[in-house]
Amino acid sequence: METPRFFAWRFFEMKKDYPESLLLCSIGPEEIRMVPPELITETVRLLAPALPGLVLAGTEAAKEIGKQAGGAAMEAGRKIWHWLRPHAEAQPALLEAAKEVAGQPGDADAQGALRLQVRKLLEAQPHLIPELDGLVKQVAVQQNTVTVSGAGAVGIGGNASGVTITTNVES
Repeated sequence: METPRFFAWRFFEMKKDYPESLLLCSIGPEEIRMVPPELITETVRLLAPALPGLVLAGTEAAKEIGKQAGGAAMEAGRKIWHWLRPHAEAQPALLEAAKEVAGQPGDADAQGALRLQVRKLLEAQPHLIPELDGLVKQVAVQQNTVTVSGAGAVGIGGNASGVTITTNVES
């Protein structure tokens, strides 16, 4: 069990990575577990487009969806699924949620069920949080590509909320 000092340090370390979030905490009889909601959301966002080709491999529909997902999205999802799959095979509800998203990658309800199962996995095994966090950050950075062209064009490769953008283009 973590000592209160270690718990407080761990909370503030995680808060640095997710400053605008409210960390979800569940208190069990033995320990307190924190799961950043952005980590869960980003995991499922990166995973969903690739799941048909990974979970339903071999079917014609999966091949077609895999082509539409694109190279970078498919590679990001493949890396996350490679990490998540052993855990999913050990938890039938998680595997079932992944299959639901694979069958309907754009379905918000299916994605919500997968987010819930990923959260339950991380709450049950909090030592997996830093592993998944590192992996998601790695694949998200690799996927962040912006192409712009033309006078006054603006490209943003990350979060630009609360920012005013002006361009000096004269006609």
